[in-house]
Amino acid sequence: MPSSKAKRTLVFSAIFFMVQAAISVILAFMLQRIVDSASNRNMQDFIFFLVLTFCIWPLDIVSVILAAKFRVANIKEMLQLTKHNRLNFILATKISPKEENKELSFFTADIDVLDQSYYGVRLSLFHYIPLFLFSLVSLLFINWILTVVLAVVSLLPMLTTWIFGKPLANRKKTYSDNQAIYVDNVKEVIDGKKEIVSYGKQDVFIDRHEKINEKVENARERSKFLGALAGSLSFNIGFLVQIAGIGLGSYLVITGDLTIGFLIAVMQLVGNLVWPVVHGAEIINSIKSSKHIREKAMESTNAANTKPIILDDFKDAITVCDLAVKYDEENYIFKNVNLKFEKGKKYVIQAPSGFGKSSIAKVLSMEIDDFEGVVLIDGKDIKSIDPKSFNNILRFVRQDPYIFDGTAYENITFFSNQFDQSALDAVLDTTRVKGFLSGEEGLERSISNNSGLSGGQKQSLVLARALLHKPQILILDEITSNLDLVASCEILEKLFKDKDLTCIVIAHENDENFKSLFDEIVNLT
Repeated sequence: MPSSKAKRTLVFSAIFFMVQAAISVILAFMLQRIVDSASNRNMQDFIFFLVLTFCIWPLDIVSVILAAKFRVANIKEMLQLTKHNRLNFILATKISPKEENKELSFFTADIDVLDQSYYGVRLSLFHYIPLFLFSLVSLLFINWILTVVLAVVSLLPMLTTWIFGKPLANRKKTYSDNQAIYVDNVKEVIDGKKEIVSYGKQDVFIDRHEKINEKVENARERSKFLGALAGSLSFNIGFLVQIAGIGLGSYLVITGDLTIGFLIAVMQLVGNLVWPVVHGAEIINSIKSSKHIREKAMESTNAANTKPIILDDFKDAITVCDLAVKYDEENYIFKNVNLKFEKGKKYVIQAPSGFGKSSIAKVLSMEIDDFEGVVLIDGKDIKSIDPKSFNNILRFVRQDPYIFDGTAYENITFFSNQFDQSALDAVLDTTRVKGFLSGEEGLERSISNNSGLSGGQKQSLVLARALLHKPQILILDEITSNLDLVASCEILEKLFKDKDLTCIVIAHENDENFKSLFDEIVNLT
C-alpha cells in the first residue's frame, strides 16, 4: 500500500496537472478573443485580452513546475516502496538460488521499466484526461457538429493500442527475462573469476557472455523498435486528425459559421484532443507492457492462507520421519532417514561424503522446505511453524558463513546494541574470536566477506553471533573443516557446558576424543 507521502504527492501532482489542463483551454479562448477583437478593430478588447493572457501565462508556468515537482516526488516514493516491498518478499520467502540471482535483475532492469513505463507515465493521465474532457466541452460550446466529428476521429490513434499492446508486452517480458539471465551470467563470472583465470578459460566465458549479451540486446532492440513504431503511428494518425479539424474549422469560417478567432481556438483545442489520445495510446501500451513486472512487484509476502504456529520455546524433541530430499525431479540425495534429537543433548551426524548431511541440517533449519516425510518440533509439523518464531530458538552456523561489510562488532551483534558487555565477552571467549581480533582495532576492525578472513575465522565470528542470540537449538555444519581439531574440541567443550542447549553437529571427524564429547553419534549410511 502506498505511503502517506506517496498518496500526498499523487494528489498534488493530479491537482496541478488538472490546473494545467484548465489553463490550456482558457488560453485557447484568450487567443480567440485577441484575434476576433483585432479582426473587429476593437483596440480596447484587444489590449484587455492581451494583458489578461500575459497575466494567466505565468500561472501556467507555475502549475507546470509544481506538477513536475510532485510527479518526480511521487515516482521516487513509489520506486522506494516497490524496492522495499520486494526486499521484504525475498527475506520472507524461500527462493531457489537461481531465482535469487534473477532478483538482482528486478532491482536494476525491472525497476527502470517501472520508472519509465508505469509510475512515470500513469501520472500523465491526470493531465491528458482532463485536458481531453475540458477541450471536448469547449468545442461543444463552439460548434457541436465540429465536436462530434473531431471526437470520433480523435479516437483513431487508440488503434495502435489494440494493434501493438500485446506484442509490445510480450517483447518487454522477453527482454526482462533475458536481462535476468544476463545478470546471472555476469554474477557467475565475477564469483568464479579465480577458477576461470587459474584454468585459463577466459575465452570460454567471454564467448558465453557474448552469446547471452547478443541475445539480451536483440531483445532490447526488438522491444524498442516496436515501441517506436507504435509511437510513430500514433503521432502520424494524430497529425491527420489535427489536419481534419483545421480543415473542417476553415470550412465553417468560409460558410460564416465560425470566426477567425474561433478557428484559432479550434486549432488549439483540436491539439488538446489529439495529443491526449496519441500519448494516451502510448501510455496504455507502456502500462500493458510492464504488467508482468508490476505483478511481480505486487507479490504478497502473505502467501500462506493459514495462520502459522508460534513456537516460543523448545521443550521436548525434534523428530524426523522418513525424510527424503531430491536434487532433481527424479533423483534423491537421500531418503528414508529417521532421526530423533532430544532437548539438551549433543549429537554429531556422520555419513559418507556426498550423503547429504548438510541437506539434513538445511531441512532442520527451514532452509529447505521441499522434502518428503515429516519433521516435528515438539510434535508440531515444521512446515506449519512460523519461521520468525522458529528462528528465534534455532541458529544454524553454515560451513561457508557470510560476513557483512562492517566492523567485527557489528557482524557479531548483527548491527544491534542490545547486548551487554559481559554476554559479548563470554561468547568471544567461547569461540576464540579474541585470538584474531587482538590488535589495536579489536572489535572495531572493518571486515567483509572478501576481507581476507580465513574460513575458520569466519565460522568463529558467525558462531559468536549465533551464541550471542542465545539459541535453544544450535546446528553446526562441518565445524572441523575450517577449524583445527584442537580448537574445535575446545570450543565444543565450552559450548556443551550449557545443559539446556540442544546441539547438532555435522562432521566427518573420526577422532575418538572428538566423538567422546557427544551424547550420541548418528551414523548415516
